[in-house]
Amino acid sequence: MKAEPIPATPPGQGRQPTEKTAEDIADMVRAAATVSEMFAAALKAIDPDLAFTHWNLLSLLRSEGPMRPFQAAARLRVSRQLVFQTAKKLGRLDYVFFSSEEDRRAVTITLSPKAEAMLVRMDESLASIALGLNERAPGAALRPLRNVLAFIANGLNREVHDSVGR
Repeated sequence: MKAEPIPATPPGQGRQPTEKTAEDIADMVRAAATVSEMFAAALKAIDPDLAFTHWNLLSLLRSEGPMRPFQAAARLRVSRQLVFQTAKKLGRLDYVFFSSEEDRRAVTITLSPKAEAMLVRMDESLASIALGLNERAPGAALRPLRNVLAFIANGLNREVHDSVGR
């Protein structure tokens, strides 16, 4: 599935609101619920002990590198306590390593090879989720959402194929 280009808004013209019908809104809600359900199922298929919060922290560490829990909390806009509890569980599951220099309070969270492999598998699952939405709701008027999902799927497939070649 190829993403259709999104037309640019001419300079000086803001986007005009479009009227949504109850059916349009119902389609979007069904699509969001479907994507959420498929995401949770894909994550549980990889590791039943993982939840969205775990994936979110691991994804952040992959994109930004090792960091201290307070930095992760600020970037994820969650409490430090939640990041610390999430990281502790990920440590028990061998998804992250903790390192500290001389000061025991200066702990850094780092991805393990197991986490890297899980994230690659999840990327592949996310690409299939984006494509699977068309199968679950073929009659829905979701053109803008489908364009975004196609873009994500194409980008993830490209990223996965690029990383395999390394």
